[in-house]
Amino acid sequence: MAAKERYIVNENGERVAVVLDTAEYAQLLEELAELRERDEMRHYDPTRDPDAGLELKESFVEALLQQEQAYKAGKMQGKPLAQVARELGLDEDV
Repeated sequence: MAAKERYIVNENGERVAVVLDTAEYAQLLEELAELRERDEMRHYDPTRDPDAGLELKESFVEALLQQEQAYKAGKMQGKPLAQVARELGLDEDV
């Protein structure tokens, strides 16, 4: 974006403020938001995000519950959900 530079100066001729029209200002804010988002994505660590994977976790638990029902009905062999959850340390979440 090519912006015409306009400044407000103090009594000593020093630049103390920049004047932008609203369209230039909006564009700068948009570009800044994009840069921040890119920076956040670059430094994102899902192991430090307590909410990461919650959606997947819920669907995973639902699938496990369905498999547990199939297991109890004798349609498949394996471990019950409660046992697997305990072994994985997830028994509090199930």
